[in-house]
Amino acid sequence: MRGRITDLEMMCAVGLLFVLLQHLVLLFPWPYPALNGLLQYVGGSFGVDMFFALSGFLIARDLLPRLREAENSSGTSKILLNFWRKRIWRLWPTAWLWLAIILLAVLFWNTSGVFGSWDANVAATSASLFKYMNFRFAEYYGVGEVGASFVYWSLSLEEQFYFVFPLLAILLRRHLTWLLIILIVLQVFQPKTTALAMAFRTEALAFGVLIAIASEKAWWQRGASVLQRLGSVGGMLLGLSCVMIMAAVSGLRQPTFYLMSFIAPLLALLVAVASYNMDVLTVRGPLKTPLLWLASRSYGIYIIHIPVFLFVKELFYRLEYFPIFSLQVVLAYMSLALPLVLALADANFRIIERPLLHYGTALISRRRSIRAAVEPAA
Repeated sequence: MRGRITDLEMMCAVGLLFVLLQHLVLLFPWPYPALNGLLQYVGGSFGVDMFFALSGFLIARDLLPRLREAENSSGTSKILLNFWRKRIWRLWPTAWLWLAIILLAVLFWNTSGVFGSWDANVAATSASLFKYMNFRFAEYYGVGEVGASFVYWSLSLEEQFYFVFPLLAILLRRHLTWLLIILIVLQVFQPKTTALAMAFRTEALAFGVLIAIASEKAWWQRGASVLQRLGSVGGMLLGLSCVMIMAAVSGLRQPTFYLMSFIAPLLALLVAVASYNMDVLTVRGPLKTPLLWLASRSYGIYIIHIPVFLFVKELFYRLEYFPIFSLQVVLAYMSLALPLVLALADANFRIIERPLLHYGTALISRRRSIRAAVEPAA
């Protein structure tokens, strides 16, 4: 149960594709009527909520059993510190690198002003580094300049979760489930009519944790027989139906944009199905390999795609490439931007993400070995 779950990776890849769709409008220097029309009916903002649900489930599934097994407060502290250290090695190197690249682009690749002002981006970088970018996003969204690193709002919210959730799990113990239920009820039935509510939507995270807790119960395993009867075809239909509903709800056309409360329960259903690790939601055929590849590099793609989109827009500006709007021109922008995002994300994964995560994990293991050797003597 602690290994790889392909269904969750498929969900991650689908969420990422919809985020890219949502932000594709930032690639073009003029309105793209076909895309804008599509986004009136098929939005991609639920992709971030999908990341939240997956993160809540995976973190709780790994961390809660280890916290329960801790023999004393000293053991609990070590587990917490090692958890936070691993999260730091996993997330910060990529995040910091691309924050620096964005600032360099503001200074040296910003003739058109596409990256925004220096002051706004410095403020956004500070907010990202100190994990309050979701506060800044809520304050400036629609009324001011958020900065080219605006996607870090979700990273800030996740890292706040990484800090608060383990502490709540220790303090509340058996009452954690009730807190999660209360949080879900309060947020699911609260319309997301403000930027603040959108930037602090945590019900998907809470659902993910709740499912991780439930998945350890004996009664939860009875659902496996239901999924066996559902089969791969039924699972695919279920997944597609949920995705279509969430995409429609996430559309920009009023009032569907404010019906985000429908999204978290649908995500909870998909995560619950995936928790059985029966490959019910897994795409078969030639699409499986590229989707798994996207999932493995999803963090880098999420961080990298906005600066690349803005880089390409600035490049065409400098080349004075302003032909009459046409499908061919749209394809020219996309054929440069999307492969560049994938190539840079792959390089980032191979050079930054994976090596530094392995280094951090090895460092944590070394600390454990040193403690194990010293403590008996003490």
